[in-house]
Amino acid sequence: STGRLKLGLDGDTPEFSSFSWFSMMFGAGIGIGMLTFATAEPMYHFATNPNVIMGETGASAADNVNNAYLWSFLHWGFS
Repeated sequence: STGRLKLGLDGDTPEFSSFSWFSMMFGAGIGIGMLTFATAEPMYHFATNPNVIMGETGASAADNVNNAYLWSFLHWGFS
């Protein structure tokens, strides 16, 4: 199976541990996600977010800007 395929020579050991490799892939995924959705997600939440659904504010209204960022930061805040 391809999961057991070893790249390199027979005596070679991996340059990075599994944890380091996972950390690098996770960091790259978070980085590209932030670059891609830095503007798209707040714009999406500006039109629809839980506050709009509950009727507390209007969609695409000036008072909805803070809510749009609130929900975006809730999603990306940990990273």
